[in-house]
Amino acid sequence: MNELLQDVKQIFLDRIKNPFISTFFLSWIACNHNSIFKFIFIAETAKEKQILLENYSFSWMSDIFIPIGISAIYFFAIPYIGYLISKVQTRIIIKHKTLKFKELQAIYEAQISSEEAKEELNYVKEKVKIKHEREKTLLLQKQNDEEERSLHIKNEKADNEKVENTEVTYNGLPFEQFQKTYLSTNMSKLFAPQ
Repeated sequence: MNELLQDVKQIFLDRIKNPFISTFFLSWIACNHNSIFKFIFIAETAKEKQILLENYSFSWMSDIFIPIGISAIYFFAIPYIGYLISKVQTRIIIKHKTLKFKELQAIYEAQISSEEAKEELNYVKEKVKIKHEREKTLLLQKQNDEEERSLHIKNEKADNEKVENTEVTYNGLPFEQFQKTYLSTNMSKLFAPQ
């Protein structure tokens, strides 16, 4: 007898575990909840419960078609609705991720443009520095050339002054004195009768 009860219990549990049968059972309870409520809570005696069961009339609509319809909706419409909800959620998530990606891309591009601007600024600074150094070098070279010219002019003047200040001597006599003596003696010899 225990084996028979165990087998019936197992069959009942297997059928309850079947989603369609369990959904049909729950939808039948939902459609006939008024009768079930009266049977469990209002009828106190077994006689009242028996009267309720005898007066219960079978209805194809509330006992079969509506529970089957609810079960069909549960099996076919609910998954489709779940699919639609999932699709909407996916679109929202993709839209959110796309916006986040665009924000990150804008930040990245701003960083890149900032880095490019920094590089360009460094390039311009380096160019200005090189130009400044070149101008400085040219100025120093010009100053150096001017100093060399002035030094050369000073040297020439010094040489000229040296030459002018240098007393020319001949046989130990200053040139002017030599000239007077030599010219006077030689001139007299030149013009002397012979």
